[in-house]
Amino acid sequence: MKAERTKHFENHRLEEKKCPIIYHYDVYSEGVRDFPEHWHANPEFLLMTKGEMTVSSGEEVTHVVPGDLYIVNSNLSHIIKSNTPVSYHCLIVDAAFAAAAEMDISAIRFESLVRDDSINALYMRVAEAYESDSPYSGTAVRAAVLALLLALARGYSEQAEQPPHPRVPATAEEGVRLALGYIRAHVEEPITLSELAGATGFSKYHLIRIFSKRVGKTPMQYIGELRCERAKALLATGKYNCKIVAFRLGFASASYFIKYFKQHTGITPGEYLAACEAKRTIGITEEEDGKNV
Repeated sequence: MKAERTKHFENHRLEEKKCPIIYHYDVYSEGVRDFPEHWHANPEFLLMTKGEMTVSSGEEVTHVVPGDLYIVNSNLSHIIKSNTPVSYHCLIVDAAFAAAAEMDISAIRFESLVRDDSINALYMRVAEAYESDSPYSGTAVRAAVLALLLALARGYSEQAEQPPHPRVPATAEEGVRLALGYIRAHVEEPITLSELAGATGFSKYHLIRIFSKRVGKTPMQYIGELRCERAKALLATGKYNCKIVAFRLGFASASYFIKYFKQHTGITPGEYLAACEAKRTIGITEEEDGKNV
């Protein structure tokens, strides 16, 4: 009997909305690097600079060499292996940040392998902006990330399709991935547990059990956190008040949105909005002081 590989859901915590990415440059100089099979809700972009590695996702196995940009799409289970020393840039983009800019990267399927010098140049602008200490660096990061996503969405992607009649998933991991994908595609609409169970092909109680085991929280808790993250991203722009955010996220009323937000975050949307405004004011003051030095 063939042993089942252990898979896990990787939860990315992107708390700093001023810089809505995780970025690092990874260097592995010794031995074989084997990353266990896993998946995550936010897309991941790997730009190779040295060595070679293979990425397995389902039946697709891709050989990645220096200059290649490999994209791990949202909720796609994958394994990374290398028999040589490797170096690469790793970029993970907050889906809530992109959604606030009207780009739902969790519902887009990027091509897994991109070989395009112009795309690589846009990628490096993100890295340079992230490492910079110059004034307005946060704004530069956000602009560079959106420029990269826009170029990839226009030239190297297709819209993810939802099957009209979901089949019963072959494994619990597949069922959880289907649930995560459905939630992200419909997070701005009311989602019931019955609807989510119907979209995955599992019963409500079985879905709760497998989802909680792999994600660490129930489906409704995850939906609540995700909706509040979307709300935070919209409020942090300073362009929307509570009523508009409530409408955009599909809440029945602004009062219900306020209650819902406080239940999941501990503060009201108005308090969060005031905190964001205070941070912007402090940031502007610090930048003006720097110019006067």
